[in-house]
Parts: sequence; structure tokens; C-alpha cells
Amino acid sequence: MFKYQLSILLSIFMGSLHAQWTSDPNAPAVVCDTSNQQQGVQTLKDGAGGVYVFWTDDRAVYQNNDVYAQHYSAAGLPLWEKNGRLLIDYRGSVNSYQAAAHGDGSFLIAWSVINSPQGESNGVYAIRFDGEGQKLWQDTVKLRNQTSYPNSIGGVRLVKSLDTYFVASQGNLIGGANQVKINKIDADGNLLWPFGGSESPGSIGSYGSFGCSPDNQGKLYLYKTTGNGLGAGIYCMLIGGTTDLVNQWLNWENVTILSQGLGGNYSAIGDEQGITFVWVGGGTEGSGTNIYARRFLASNGGQSWNNSTKVITAAEGNQSNFYLKKSGANYYITWADSRPGVIGNSAIYAQKFTINGVVLWQENGVQVANLNTYIPYPEFDLDSNNTMCIAHASGGLVAHKLHDDGTTIDWAPAGCKVFSSTYSPFYSDFNMLYTGERFVVVGAASRPGGGADNIYINEVKLPPVEITREVSACNSYTLYDSTYTVSDSYVIDRGDTILTLDLTITQNHAEFTTEGLKLTAVNDGEFQWYNCSTSSIVGDATNPVFNVTVSGNYALILTNGACVDTSECAEITVLAIDEMAHRKNLNVFPNPGDDYMVVAATNLSFAPEQVTIIAMSGQVVYQELVAQGLSTVKVNTSEFASGLYLIRLTGNSGILQSTWMKK
Repeated sequence: MFKYQLSILLSIFMGSLHAQWTSDPNAPAVVCDTSNQQQGVQTLKDGAGGVYVFWTDDRAVYQNNDVYAQHYSAAGLPLWEKNGRLLIDYRGSVNSYQAAAHGDGSFLIAWSVINSPQGESNGVYAIRFDGEGQKLWQDTVKLRNQTSYPNSIGGVRLVKSLDTYFVASQGNLIGGANQVKINKIDADGNLLWPFGGSESPGSIGSYGSFGCSPDNQGKLYLYKTTGNGLGAGIYCMLIGGTTDLVNQWLNWENVTILSQGLGGNYSAIGDEQGITFVWVGGGTEGSGTNIYARRFLASNGGQSWNNSTKVITAAEGNQSNFYLKKSGANYYITWADSRPGVIGNSAIYAQKFTINGVVLWQENGVQVANLNTYIPYPEFDLDSNNTMCIAHASGGLVAHKLHDDGTTIDWAPAGCKVFSSTYSPFYSDFNMLYTGERFVVVGAASRPGGGADNIYINEVKLPPVEITREVSACNSYTLYDSTYTVSDSYVIDRGDTILTLDLTITQNHAEFTTEGLKLTAVNDGEFQWYNCSTSSIVGDATNPVFNVTVSGNYALILTNGACVDTSECAEITVLAIDEMAHRKNLNVFPNPGDDYMVVAATNLSFAPEQVTIIAMSGQVVYQELVAQGLSTVKVNTSEFASGLYLIRLTGNSGILQSTWMKK
């Protein structure tokens, strides 16, 4: 068969765009290699194919953590100063920070400051920058003051919901209690809720950690754990309010109810209709840890999925360190898995499930990699075809690509080496992201003495992997935004993968023509006529021609091998003449009868064309075309089963009916 070479010019053009990006694991591009310690890597897409890279840095004289950043163009060129641009510099130390994209190339950063001299700068702040790294607000906005307690501000969360931003921060009060306060600001830095932040009722107490997720409608899902130990619970509340915080649900909802509680990390993704939680929890009878999911409705906090908890994986051993993302109506997740048969501490698995709680790939997940890993923290991003590029530490940093069907893994089994062991990130201190039609990884390398130091960036790229896929499809097949309707062998160049697609197309179109009361299939195959009005198949109507006897909507189900197609429904009306008014014109005798019957008609107002005898089951047991000017028809009924039959005389403008009993 002729092989079609697709996307040759596109591959050459994109190759020129990729020229500045590096992909050598032994010589990655340096983001920052200055003295002291760099860590806490975060990344944002700039909306133009490039990427912002952020990190905390203690190169300052007093070794306070400040926030630095670098901006890379779509061509992989650093746009700011060598070793990064200083964005956040305060008396004190940045304890926690988070960046969020605004959508026009600008971005916000929110952060907390601790250990300031005399507590003068302790608190929570926010500022917005443009794509050049210049401040868009005249002044930094202080959101929360904490001068009394030098170490009190912990985690900071920044999320965008519709056209506003929420900044949540955790503080430690005297006596060990925790407190979450939330600020709401607009894109111009105006405080929409009171200075100092607002407290959601029930957000103060003894708990371990908290998180936030937007509902994308101007509200925020706030969730917290009841502790840091095994068996802790998770609770969630939807909050909103124009001028101050207002709880949207009556109570904090218990996420881990009827489970053994937390056994590892947890995450949640909110949307307009609700919020989906995933967590590592204890398995039954001490069988290790599993991964579970549960969804709550935005309308009232009620549970979705029939109030059930979905099991993402319950394989033997421990499942942990998962990473979760949402695309459209589907969730994608990868995790470390120590089930029997793994080479190192953990293999890498992945799964896909829907917003309705339906798990789509094989039970307990798809194995992505089984290498000699230590404590892997896999992370991934998705391209425009929802291909997962999953990175994890294994003698360096390694990546694999898992396609959206959950069955094809590129770069298997060894994977694509992104960073050699010399530049391997410190545990989970790296980001994988898809930008400008490429996957890149940014990571803070492990220091020999512990911790993270120096930041590196590399494109995930190997010489093209050649794979062959045999596919059978009905009528057409779509792959990478191209649709194929002809059986053939196609060569598809995806840059890092050259796919030979051996495609077999079975054309199977259910179509029929109508001629009066007669329906005739257009194409060959196995036939089944269907009554759309009653949502049921029509008895033994399995021939290419079907004569309608009862008014209704009818369709054809056509089968060819594994391909099944159903036509559109067509409305067919049988024009009936009132039976009682015209029974005198139709005589069936002897009635009851045995071996024969005689159908006699007189004084008809239409020209009869066919005699049909129908059993009470709906099966047509006899059918005969009649000549013009019919007077009588004699039918041999010796083989008929005993029972009642409908005798129908049809013509071009009506129907005449009577009944007959077989002894």
C-alpha cells in the first residue's frame, strides 16, 4: 500500500524553532548557577510559547530567601539577566510564595515574610508583573500583618477565580492552633475583602495543612486536614462573598468519611459544578495504601457519584506520591507504586477517569515505567492531544510519554533521559510543562550535602522513535486532528515519534429508502429494523426490506463485523379505514377455521394490493400480493398454530382489518 508522508514541512519548520532549546541530559541549560541555595521551583506558561521560571534564592548578604525569576522565549532564549531577575526582596525571609498567570502575559506573585527584624515586615503580600518583569502596580499590596509572631505565617495559596484572586495563608497562633485567613483582590491590586484577611468559620483549630481550588465562577473551595498523621481527615467548604467572606455551604463536608483517612498526599480540582478530591488512604487489613477519589457538588456540598468513593488503584503494596491534572471532562493521574514485581522501591503507574467517576484505563492503572527508582515523585503535563509526558527520578530524571488511549507508551522501557544524575532534581523540586508545542522540565539539582541548589532547564526530546500501530475502525478514524476514511498505511511524523498507522476502515452506513409502506436498506450487512416510537426492535424484521403495518418512527440497525450503525428515524403513517364501519366489506370464513380460510371483499372504496396475516406476537405468517379486482383469496392454514390472527387487506389509500381464529 502507498504510504502517505505527512507533516514534512511542519517538522522542518518546527525544528528550526527548537534550535535554541537544549536537550542534552549531561549539559542542560543553566537557569541559575550562582552561589548559595536555590530551591522551590515554580513555572508558568507565558501564553506565547515561552515559560516563566521562579525560585527562592538565599544569595543575599544575610542569606534571606528572596524570589528570583527568568523568562524564556518560545525559542528557548533567556530574556532577563543571567542567573535571574530579583522580583521579591524584603527585610526578612520569604517563607512561602505562589505565582499565577493573569492571561495576558502578566502574572501575580503572593508571598509571606518571616523573621523580619522587630517583625516590621512579617506578613503576606502580593504584586503583579508584566512580561518584562516590571511591576504593574505602583505599590506592593500588603494583605496581612503579622508583626507579633516572627515565624507564624506558613503556606500561601494564590488562585484565580473568574476575574478575581484569592490569597489564603496559614498562621500559627499561640497554643498550637492553626488559622487560615483569606484575602480577595482584583487584577489592579484593590482589596475586595478587609485587610488582614477573613476567616471562614471552622478554619481555626488543630490541623495539619490546607489547600485551595477555584470554582471558576468567582468563588473558592477551601479544604483542610485534621492533622499530619496517618488516618487524618479532609474537610472542604465553598466560600464566596462580594465585600467579605460568606460560607456557601451549611457545613464543612467530610471528604474522607467512611474511609481510613489519609495515608499520604492529597489533591483537589474544582470547577463550576463541583470539586473532585484524590487522596492516598489506608487499604483494608493493613494491605498498604491505595488511591481514592470522591466528588462534591458546588450547589449544596452534597456528594456526587451516588455518594460513593471511587478506587483509582487498590493494588497490593503501597501507592503514593501521586500527581493530578484535569483536561476537559477527564482527570489524569500518575503515582509511585510498590506492588510486587517492581525493580526499585516503586514503579510508575498512571490512570484516567471521568468527571462522572468512571475509570477508563485498565484496573489499578497502566504501568509507565519499572526502573530502579528510589523515592519517585512523578509529575506530568498534557499536550493538545492529551498525551501525558511523565517525568520521575531514576538515576537522573527520566520521562515517558503515555498516549490518551492508555495503551501506547513511547520511549519505553528505559525512557528519555532529561537530566543525568549530576543534575537530578532534589526529590520533587522540578516542574514538567508543555509550552510552545514542546515539553520542558525545570529542576533544582540536589546538593551533595542535602537540599537543592542551582536551577536547570531542558527540552524533553529524543531522536524519533519508530512505532507501528494496527487499527481497525468503522467509517473513519481520527488521530492528531486528522481524519482518515480509506484503508491504507500512513506514516505520521510527530517529531519525536514516527508512527506507521496500518489502518483498516470498514464502511458501515445504515441508510434506507421509503416507498409507501415499504422500507428498503441501501447497503449490505446484517439487518435489524427498529421501532423508535417504542424503543424496541421489530420482532423478526431482519430482512433488507421491511413492510410497515403500524404507524410509527422506524430506523435500521446495520451490522458489518464489529461495526454497528443505526440510521435516522423515519416517520411512517399507515392510513387506516375504520374497522367497524367497513367490517361488512371484509368477510373471513370459516371463522373459527382449521386447514384453510377464505378472505372475501366487496364494495371496497380503494384498490386492494396485498393480504397480510399477522399472529398476535406481531410476526407476519403470510403475505400475498393480489390482483386488481380481488373478490376472494383462499389461504392454506394447516401449518398455522392455534390462536387469534389479524387479517389485513392493504391498498394505496387505506387498510381493512378483521380477525380470524385457528382451532
